[in-house]
Amino acid sequence: IQQPIQQPIQQPIQQPIQQQQPIQQITNTTNSRVDLIKLIEQKCKIINEEINKKSKCEKEKKEIIIQKIRICINQINSEEENGRRKAIHLESLIRDEKTREYFMIECIETLLKRCEVTIARHVQELNYETAKSHAAFLKQICLSIPQLKFCFFARLHQICPLIFNYHFYHHSRSSISAPFNESLICGYISFFAAFLVSNFNPSLSSDISFAWAWLATILNQQPTQYSATILFPFLKITSNCLIQFYGTHFLNLLVFIRDQYLPLLTQQPQRDVKSESLLTNLLDSLPLKSNQFKSNQK
Repeated sequence: IQQPIQQPIQQPIQQPIQQQQPIQQITNTTNSRVDLIKLIEQKCKIINEEINKKSKCEKEKKEIIIQKIRICINQINSEEENGRRKAIHLESLIRDEKTREYFMIECIETLLKRCEVTIARHVQELNYETAKSHAAFLKQICLSIPQLKFCFFARLHQICPLIFNYHFYHHSRSSISAPFNESLICGYISFFAAFLVSNFNPSLSSDISFAWAWLATILNQQPTQYSATILFPFLKITSNCLIQFYGTHFLNLLVFIRDQYLPLLTQQPQRDVKSESLLTNLLDSLPLKSNQFKSNQK
């Protein structure tokens, strides 16, 4: 387990910390996020080409698989245990190597569509339980298909560049061709954050370390008009687990956000005032006296 930052950050760092490349740390199979995206795109293209070569009977089989996945995911409610049970119902599709590739693609696409509609709507109402239950579904499936996590990150990177593309993060809103939709961004971020802390176990550090690295990388950027939009739902969902795992190190990071990072957000054009207010209230509700906690790090 990598040691977290030992001292609170005193001021935002002008350039991102080069050694912190979260998605590279997780996969260990690609040289960059771009390489990962290209690999997934190539994989999807090959699969789609194979689908077009299939006989009518096999295509009908594919449609049956897709229908089962969509029905199952659409039945996920706001309980995490319900999400895990729905994943277990699809075990036969997971085990079948002939249907696994279909399953992976359709599973990710259906979940992200739920982010755009159901999860995004609930997040706007400050209800994060639906994001957590869908994340529990995905995390349960990833136990059987570990590579599904990387496909999920890659697809999420494509449709929501703010999450992984730190260069994009600095672009002004006017330079973005697609409209910026705060509701969709919050839906994607909430699902992403919930996935990282789903089934949190202090003895298993992979995803929680990724959450730390992601947060540290964002905070090492100069604040933009997007900062509060993505930080509030992420911290709302992950804070308790990060406190449990990193203790005083994480509390120091929260103190930095409260005392030094938040004041800089007020200087941004086109501010997300609602998210700023929610983030301020969240930080005020957390125990930021670092001597109350001891780090779990050895």
